Amino acid sequence: MAEKTKLEIRTAIKKRKPTYRRRQSNQYAKIAKNDAWRRPKGMGNKSRRNRRGHIGMLKVGYGSPKSVRGANRDGLFEVVIGNIEQLKLVDSKTHVGVISRTVGDKKKLAILEFAQKEKLSIGNVGNISAKIDEIKSKRVSKEDTKNKKPSSTPKKDTKKAESKSQPKSDLKKDDSKVSKSSVPKSSVVKEEEKVPNNVKEETTPVTKKVTTTTTTTTTTTKKVNATAASAKKSSVETKEVSNK
Repeated sequence: MAEKTKLEIRTAIKKRKPTYRRRQSNQYAKIAKNDAWRRPKGMGNKSRRNRRGHIGMLKVGYGSPKSVRGANRDGLFEVVIGNIEQLKLVDSKTHVGVISRTVGDKKKLAILEFAQKEKLSIGNVGNISAKIDEIKSKRVSKEDTKNKKPSSTPKKDTKKAESKSQPKSDLKKDDSKVSKSSVPKSSVVKEEEKVPNNVKEETTPVTKKVTTTTTTTTTTTKKVNATAASAKKSSVETKEVSNK
């Protein structure tokens, strides 16, 4: 039996093969999410007892021929490739190379160019020349973005660079100069004009008067205490005289 006839037999078998689903996947949403086949084990299960109108059980007879089992539509077996050396080992009569998804653009471009030169086919790339052009344009755009420089640096960066270049002592001097120069003279004059001279002169004697009053109060309290002590002495003397 030729391989082409075997491929035709496989397509005919797969057309009449039913899609096996888990029982009650059409009734419950939680089963429909994972409707992979599971063998029914219930005593009265209709599909297990092969009742008409229910999902059928798995049976032998839907498998493809051994020589074509696992092959693609062209009858070739796919082999995963990661570099040019692996592609050289592939037999183009029975196998076809498939580029791995982890391969970058640089290696992928080299593999495709080698396949185009040797006139080899690759399973997951339809048009090799179009794919090469696409990868090249992508690489060129990446290089252009890297080479581009910003037109003007932001203002914040320039200020930071200036502050770093100057020492701390110079910065303190500059700040003092700025603080003095920034205050206008007119504002200082206005503040002085607000407070009249008469008020300033009057405030000083008031404080003197307050101090004098405090001294007088202290002296009067001393005199009162002295008189009270002399009165006590006199009362004591009179008592002694009367006792005698």
